[in-house]
Amino acid sequence: MIIRKEIDYSTYSLSDLEEAWLSVDDYAYPERAIEIYTRLKSMEKEEEGDYAQSSNEFVNLLSHFFRQHTFADTTFSDELLEQSNAEMKEIRVQAMIELRGKVDG
Repeated sequence: MIIRKEIDYSTYSLSDLEEAWLSVDDYAYPERAIEIYTRLKSMEKEEEGDYAQSSNEFVNLLSHFFRQHTFADTTFSDELLEQSNAEMKEIRVQAMIELRGKVDG
């Protein structure tokens, strides 16, 4: 018998939520993906305030060019692939949230 314990994402930091977002399987665990996504977006709004996300992404992009990389580091293309996968997952989860709203409403 497998007992599944509910995960309490309310104690997660922003970086913990970002890591959980990258690792959650939205096909196998759609409810977890939705919860992580909504908490992540809520926390990002609180922490960013009035800063534009695009400027943060630009700064992150620049930081990859100006730091030393070791062989063990992920490559820039790996990070772009990870970002692309996260963006596609975000689109799927947004569609699930919208569908859930139509079913509930």
